[in-house]
Amino acid sequence: MSGRALRDTPTRFVPRDERDQVFVAFAKLVARQGYGDVDVDAVAAAAGISRATFDEWFDGLDDCMLGALEATADQAFVVAADAFVRTPGDWAEAVHAMLAELLHFLAASPELTRICTVEALEAGAVVLERLDELISRFTDFLEPGYAVAEQPPPAITAEAISGGMFELIRSHAIGGRIAALPEALPTATVIALSPFVGSDEAERIARRPGAAPADG
Repeated sequence: MSGRALRDTPTRFVPRDERDQVFVAFAKLVARQGYGDVDVDAVAAAAGISRATFDEWFDGLDDCMLGALEATADQAFVVAADAFVRTPGDWAEAVHAMLAELLHFLAASPELTRICTVEALEAGAVVLERLDELISRFTDFLEPGYAVAEQPPPAITAEAISGGMFELIRSHAIGGRIAALPEALPTATVIALSPFVGSDEAERIARRPGAAPADG
């Protein structure tokens, strides 16, 4: 891993274009009212666009949810990958740093984090299928663990850990504790590393503080 450079990734979800602005407005509205009580006209009004524009960009609310899910996951993955590759030290330390940045990012983007982990489960099958694919994407950070493990765990381990991380984040969202996600870093680190490096080493790394994110 290379040395940590000056931050060049955001610490929270940053709208890149007008569609992303719609996702932010959509997430705030859904967080207040619940997905089942939101309609297209309300989302368009909250986003400051016409109903015609919404219909041009999205094929209904589930499609808007899908777009919000993908946009959030894309930015979260970039933040996580940036921390992973820039962290000095070995793979386990990079995973710890990656989780620290990821949890800070999600905590700083509470409405989007909530809809991606709670409200998305109320959407259609296409959204749920894509959610599973995006969760699996984070196994990329765990795959090197098989090479460093003295006794490699079963092949399904990385995917199981990614699912466990999602449930950890989701439990915070359900409990209204998204802001406290960074405090879950030790738990997340132990979950991620124990199958590969053992519980003692995982707990040693987990005791390290996560890097405090700068404004981005």
